[in-house]
Amino acid sequence: MANFKYVNLRYETIDKCLSNTRKTYCIDDLVNACNKAIQEKYAESDGERVKKRQIYYDLKYLKEHYEAPIVRERDGHKMIISYSDPDFSIRKRPLSQNDMMQLKDTLTLLNRFKGMPQFEWMEDVVNKLAIEFNLNENNRKPYVGFAQNEVRGLEYFSPILEAILAKQVITFRYKPMDKEEMNITISPHYLKQYNHRWYVLGHEEGKNIIPLYALDRIIGEVKINRKQVYKESQVNYETYFDDIIGVTHYRDSKLEEFIMQVDKDYIPYFESNPIHETLKKVKDRPGCYKIKVRYNLELANTIFVHLDKIKILQDPSGKLTTELRRRWKDAEKNL
Repeated sequence: MANFKYVNLRYETIDKCLSNTRKTYCIDDLVNACNKAIQEKYAESDGERVKKRQIYYDLKYLKEHYEAPIVRERDGHKMIISYSDPDFSIRKRPLSQNDMMQLKDTLTLLNRFKGMPQFEWMEDVVNKLAIEFNLNENNRKPYVGFAQNEVRGLEYFSPILEAILAKQVITFRYKPMDKEEMNITISPHYLKQYNHRWYVLGHEEGKNIIPLYALDRIIGEVKINRKQVYKESQVNYETYFDDIIGVTHYRDSKLEEFIMQVDKDYIPYFESNPIHETLKKVKDRPGCYKIKVRYNLELANTIFVHLDKIKILQDPSGKLTTELRRRWKDAEKNL
């Protein structure tokens, strides 16, 4: 079976070799050229190496899908592989009608993500290609729907990400929900999205906890602070959020096992939309489920949504049930 790892790099490398009229290539030469290209680009000298069989698959693919004029001629004990047309290259090949339709569909899809930070860098390219291929979304029937929830604070995403990559301290004005504006100076380490908001975490002098700031509460400009030395992260953010729901870590919050009784008619929905990756059935207790997390307000928010369908059976610290009762009383006042 063909190996799809580094597939585009292999196609480009083979194409460059066969387009080179000043040198001849046999199968061993193509194998070596592909392995060299992979090593140079990905620094994987000790990793998986491309074999002859893979290059034969690649040559077949180029011939069938790019109509590459690949020919083989024997030269002594070697079989020389080349293009019969010295001017051919897959880079010069015009797009087929099918290619055009696939590209149009892809552009339509990407246009739905405009404004999201991971796609900002390609918006100019998308717009230019859309004009080039006469893509008018008004003339095309939509067949994929996306939530159109507004994500605020996106204008700060790029400068903060650049500061993280450049290891620079940043300063900005910040307005908490229930406090006055304040000046914040941090060494930014990580950007996290949750519930349609982006947050920045990092190191802040004088604090022994990891600060968490919502980008949509930043006021004005994010500035580089060159007076302070950037402090490296000592946190593994790949696992930092594993034992919580949401983004908030409380200093005194311990890992607890919560047990819930779920209404029978609600079980299919509850199982298909697990509130946390640790959600499991409780053995020999039908309709009972457990999660192992640390208490925070995001946990209370999540459980409160399901409160008419579930019952809390185990809450070790009592913090969750206390918060849920408070919210229920407040809700009753508004009915």
